[in-house]
Amino acid sequence: MLSFLAFFFVPKNYGIDMTGGLQIEYAVPSKVDEIKLAEIREDILKNYFYESRPVITDLLIYTVNTNAIRMDIGLNVESDVKNAQKRTEDIRRTLPTFFKENDVTVSESIFVSV
Repeated sequence: MLSFLAFFFVPKNYGIDMTGGLQIEYAVPSKVDEIKLAEIREDILKNYFYESRPVITDLLIYTVNTNAIRMDIGLNVESDVKNAQKRTEDIRRTLPTFFKENDVTVSESIFVSV
């Protein structure tokens, strides 16, 4: 009975495939350790704003193989299509600077908007 009630009252944590977001894969010259990726993730969540407001709701950063990093980015819902496109462009342009500030060289290799 409790599990039935939990379905209705416990908040759900949907991934970007259900709520919308971005997936960006970057090529890197060498493997980046998980501690460095965690530091970059925290830096982005703490310091990235679009039009003076936080827009990233969830962020996963992980290595795909020794020379690629993937980011799954959950975003606040944006009803204005033009503003959503501008926000996406800003994210694609700005997030690599967080890697550069942490001495990680990246170049975008794959981009998907979900």
